[in-house]
Amino acid sequence: MIKGTNSPTNAIASYYNQYKDEILALLITYTHDAMSAEDMLHDLFIKVMDIDLIDPTTVRSLLYTMARRMIIDDARHKAFVQKSKDVLRHASSDSAPASVVNRLSYEYLIEQENLKLQAMPDMRRKVYQLYLHEGCTADEIALQLNISKRTVEGHIYVARKEMRAYIKQVI
Repeated sequence: MIKGTNSPTNAIASYYNQYKDEILALLITYTHDAMSAEDMLHDLFIKVMDIDLIDPTTVRSLLYTMARRMIIDDARHKAFVQKSKDVLRHASSDSAPASVVNRLSYEYLIEQENLKLQAMPDMRRKVYQLYLHEGCTADEIALQLNISKRTVEGHIYVARKEMRAYIKQVI
């Protein structure tokens, strides 16, 4: 705590006023955006508030160290997100039909799936389409179609079993 202050909050406020400009400048050099840098600065001082005892002689070093760690953590997070996006983009481009033969095979399978869907009872067809094509959960489908979750699960099981058997026949 700083001399003349009577609470840890006053000490943190004093540290903030004393070091905010230079820490903010460091963060701006990383973010190149004043608003993002201010957000990081505020996050930094929120973390400082959790520290029980701060030595006034080393507070500047503590703040710089914490700011650098925040920059490193943020950079790692951004790199991880970018890598994940790249992997997803690469995987989706690999699964897309690339050649004419693959594209025709893909279109044929979609056509056959649609033919089989038309032959299914209405409720089973609706459940199958909501589940596989629209990505709805069994709970969401049950709520939407006003039927029980167990009924939805039964329709999904039977529809997928029928569709697998049918696709095996046409391939």
